[in-house]
Amino acid sequence: MADVRKQVSLLEPLFGAVRQVIHTAGSCTQPPQDEFLKLLGPVQSKYEGVSLVKEKNNRDREWSLHYSVIATGASCVSWVTVSAQ
Repeated sequence: MADVRKQVSLLEPLFGAVRQVIHTAGSCTQPPQDEFLKLLGPVQSKYEGVSLVKEKNNRDREWSLHYSVIATGASCVSWVTVSAQ
């Protein structure tokens, strides 16, 4: 159960990183690919943290579904990586 709480606590910084990407994107033109990847770095690392908790606890039969649902739901942030072109 403690790791479910840990995984959930990682969601707030993940959505905060997405917010920062949206805020930056709304105030400038599309940057070159390498700069865009740097901008996405915090989103990627925070998403990996959520996924890592799931992978680490995949043998916990009682909570495995919870870990999976949280990690799957966190993937909703991937839309920020799609180019509007």
